[in-house]
Amino acid sequence: RYKLLGVEASDQPKPLGATTQYHEIGEFEFETGFVPNKTEIMLGEDLGFTFYVKNVGEKKFYLETGGDSRGVRSSRFSITAIDAQGKKVFDPYENSPHFGGLMGAPPGIDPGQSYTRKMTLSKWCRFDKPGTFTVTGKRTLNLSKDGMLALSRGDCPLDKPITDSFIVTVIGPTLEQARERVKQMMEN
Repeated sequence: RYKLLGVEASDQPKPLGATTQYHEIGEFEFETGFVPNKTEIMLGEDLGFTFYVKNVGEKKFYLETGGDSRGVRSSRFSITAIDAQGKKVFDPYENSPHFGGLMGAPPGIDPGQSYTRKMTLSKWCRFDKPGTFTVTGKRTLNLSKDGMLALSRGDCPLDKPITDSFIVTVIGPTLEQARERVKQMMEN
């Protein structure tokens, strides 16, 4: 089931880029989502999006963060894009090295408050043609009631990633058309 802006909406279609997913795990209740800054971009333009976790329960919890900025992007996230034919969009950093990372103090999220993380799609996807794409974001959540490492204590037995999708339309010339145009401009 999911909620739209905090209101139960599981019998309605998900509107583009405005959905949340409701989760109740142990004593924690929260909503999550991946929300794009916009739903249409030009070929070559980057797309910003926000991952968020909102505490909709009555108890404060802590979200483990940090230790995930190993290399170019956060390793706690998996972001993919699929075109209308089911083909996966190229991931420019799929095999990038990881150099370790440091854990910071996990942010406490009081009831009614949210944690957000802004990111850019280009760290996971490189579009080479116009079209309509389904972007799917995943992030494993580790929550605790007191800020101590949740995995070592089993506070939040969430063993699968939070998953959400949105649609983005890429408009503009194909990569080959753009190259040809640049070549023509350089010759003149």
